[in-house]
Amino acid sequence: MDGFGRLAANALLCIKYPNGKIERAEKLVQNSTVEYEVVVEVGEQNYEIVLDASGKILKAEMIGEEEEKEKNKAQGK
Repeated sequence: MDGFGRLAANALLCIKYPNGKIERAEKLVQNSTVEYEVVVEVGEQNYEIVLDASGKILKAEMIGEEEEKEKNKAQGK
């Protein structure tokens, strides 16, 4: 994500999740398409947000603690 994309992504996340704390962020590249997956914790709830390279939110969904653990385990974390 270039500097502008990163700034746009941070601004969007701050607006949508003002009390959120970024728990994890990673860059995903598939067939030359770049996306970013971010897990944001808001209180007791986690949200998985997928952004494109410009910072536009493509997907946002609530995930449970068990789902997060499974993803981390699958990724070797």
